[in-house]
Amino acid sequence: MAKLRKIIQILLIINFILCSSTSFSQNIRSIDNEKHMKSLRQKRYRPSPEERLVMKIEKNKAKKDAKKKKRDARLHKKAVKKHNKLINGGGKDVVDGKRTYKRMKKSKKSAKYTRE
Repeated sequence: MAKLRKIIQILLIINFILCSSTSFSQNIRSIDNEKHMKSLRQKRYRPSPEERLVMKIEKNKAKKDAKKKKRDARLHKKAVKKHNKLINGGGKDVVDGKRTYKRMKKSKKSAKYTRE
């Protein structure tokens, strides 16, 4: 009977220890979690003002380079379009070979005078 009582006491103690430790570890604010968060806060790197200034300059330079690259691409596209127009005779009439924009200007002038 004494042995049975000892075994039951030991089982109860083990059960109590296991239950308390699992509930403690499931708690959001456990000691281990707090230590972990504290170590993360200490490890977090904050750059110095000089480093931040350098990073800002590098970022602005990268932005400027990207903007310049876009602008160059746009201007190149425009130049290629103009070049192809010159080569292919863009803006010229097929029949008489005169420039269409000049003909359009003349027709606008004549239309302006006839309206009055």
